[in-house]
Amino acid sequence: MIHAIFQNVEKYGKIFGFYIGHQPFVVVADFEILKEILKCDAICDRQDMTPINEYRPGYWTVHQENKGSQTGVSF
Repeated sequence: MIHAIFQNVEKYGKIFGFYIGHQPFVVVADFEILKEILKCDAICDRQDMTPINEYRPGYWTVHQENKGSQTGVSF
């Protein structure tokens, strides 16, 4: 999969999106651009992934401390 991502970076540029099923993904392949993006409040919102999160180790501990928010950029 990572090989395909590198091929798409060469073809489409340093920022591109794709879908796996109905789930959209965005690839940012430049560290400076990524730093600027992560500073923006607009990307802080996370979708509710409760069914998946319940199986993650330590989820219940983190959930009690951060009610209503998702932790991390990706799980």
